[in-house]
Amino acid sequence: MQRSSIRLLNSTLKTSTEIYLEYLSYVNKELPLLSDVFPKSANNVDSVIEFHKQLCATATENGQQCVGIKVVSPHSDPIKYLKGSKPLCAPLFSSMTGKDKFLAKSCNAQYVETGICFRLSDTVGGATGESTLHVAPALEITGSRFPFFAPTTHDLACDLCGCIGVVEGKPVLLSPSEYDLLLGYHFVLTCDGEPTEIGSGKLFEGNPLNCLQLAQNYAEQLGFTLNSSHFVLCSSLSPQSPVRPGVFEANWGKFGKVHCTII
Repeated sequence: MQRSSIRLLNSTLKTSTEIYLEYLSYVNKELPLLSDVFPKSANNVDSVIEFHKQLCATATENGQQCVGIKVVSPHSDPIKYLKGSKPLCAPLFSSMTGKDKFLAKSCNAQYVETGICFRLSDTVGGATGESTLHVAPALEITGSRFPFFAPTTHDLACDLCGCIGVVEGKPVLLSPSEYDLLLGYHFVLTCDGEPTEIGSGKLFEGNPLNCLQLAQNYAEQLGFTLNSSHFVLCSSLSPQSPVRPGVFEANWGKFGKVHCTII
């Protein structure tokens, strides 16, 4: 029996989301091709949402919590390469956070990308329903779980927009008077002290705060509401920086810094 046939036979014993969780865990065994795992009607947005919804349920059953929503600008390198025109959203899980060292070969890491993590605190002010907003610099390790790259934007979304890991800096309170300051603020990404990229929040549709409503709407489609236990990752705020051994650091000045190590 050919290897591809064996993969398909094994895939019938598990749900597609169970198989994909093994991809996320880098299980050291032959896994079905992602083209056999993701919805066949992947060009249908509703099928992608349903896949993500089922994935969140399966992850919870396996001890992984959905901890955030990633929002990717249509001006990001991956979406431009695939000739996409709309932002993409994807859920992120607890297994993707909590570490700042990555073995590039074992996790298929290809790029280090800069981002902003937003966190809404619990509502304050009683009946006013107001929330305070915290912001933190972030580094994201990305790579494709396809043999090369996702063939379509919908496949990219199913593959959680390539997210492998997220390193979040220390959140700081962002007052409304500082919103404009955030828009005009630039950061520097370095590797072992050498500048590699420069970017800013304006690269997300002119305003990184736009991703908050997109994330909230997407979370509701997945069946939950964003709260203080979740973060929103505003991704791809500079060109992708290819991984290489060293310490990557994003310095946001007033808004802090964050680093990760690639081995």
